[in-house]
Amino acid sequence: MVIWTQALSGFMTTIDHIRVRGELSERIVSIDNDALSKWVKDNRNSLRISDYATTIILLYGALEQYLESLVVEYLAALSETSSRNLLPKVVTESHFRQSIEYIKAVESDSRLISRNPRDRLSILKSIMEWESQSSSTILGEAFLPHRTFNIDQIRDYLKRIGIELEHIKSQAPVKHLHDQEIDRLPLTSIFQPINQLAESRNLVAHGNINDTHAPDILESWRNFVVCFCAAVDSLAIQTCYHFGLATKPPIPEPGITLLNIYLKSTEYPILCFTLPANHKLSTHDLILLYDGEHPIDIGLVISLQIGTQAFSTINQATPVDIGAQVVTNHSKPLKSYTIRLIEGPARFILST
Repeated sequence: MVIWTQALSGFMTTIDHIRVRGELSERIVSIDNDALSKWVKDNRNSLRISDYATTIILLYGALEQYLESLVVEYLAALSETSSRNLLPKVVTESHFRQSIEYIKAVESDSRLISRNPRDRLSILKSIMEWESQSSSTILGEAFLPHRTFNIDQIRDYLKRIGIELEHIKSQAPVKHLHDQEIDRLPLTSIFQPINQLAESRNLVAHGNINDTHAPDILESWRNFVVCFCAAVDSLAIQTCYHFGLATKPPIPEPGITLLNIYLKSTEYPILCFTLPANHKLSTHDLILLYDGEHPIDIGLVISLQIGTQAFSTINQATPVDIGAQVVTNHSKPLKSYTIRLIEGPARFILST
């Protein structure tokens, strides 16, 4: 049974690493120690370049790993549709060719072997079962990309598995990023930071780190990538249901009952609940929204508060009642929600 959280959990784990790296650099600079302060001052340029290169590689890697994991997760979910005839035509028509190309690639690419521990005979068996129509299980690994991403390549890549990226313009996280009307804008304009990140990654990977971006630019890129992945995940979920997903992911236990949901005078709902002890929640974290047993959307946390005081991160030793404003495409009657914890930093499943 598919559990639709693995791609986001891995992605948000790396995002957390980037956040901690940034916080560490800020704390080192602020330490009141004469010897350390002199060392930091003497090596400020090297530290800046190191932080920049590390952030670029980690952020791009998080995006790449997320897209690869999403494809396998999405195609596994499609394999559980009620009928093979409901699968995207672009997938069924290219499955055999993609699978054979994948087997050839495995022969020469050790990264593919480590990413998929199955042996070649097992892969070949899956292909033959698909071709004989004795199985509707899609070989998701065969649809993985083998190149650097920019937004046009991401669009073409997702189109190969039946996800039309043009529809992402209607997703709440994308609208949250832009003040202007974006329906008529090309994807390259809407998602320019994705292309800038890909270009910077290529420069860093080839040792060209003379021109670096300021930390606030990197932070804005990080938040932009989180919003982008939230929107892509929402679009993937909606596409799954469009193609007739029949079986639904199970909901982990235990659940957390919402105390309230405020919808007045705000564009996005504020979810009020008790955050468990020693559980970290930050702005730009993601949640997975469920309707019964059906995953329906991804929510983006854009603000947090305890009482009237705002926080960027909440992590306390005792349970605490908080409010979290969430960007989402959905809102339901106030009493219909519970929040359920899941493993990994994709921290909550919101269930109705």
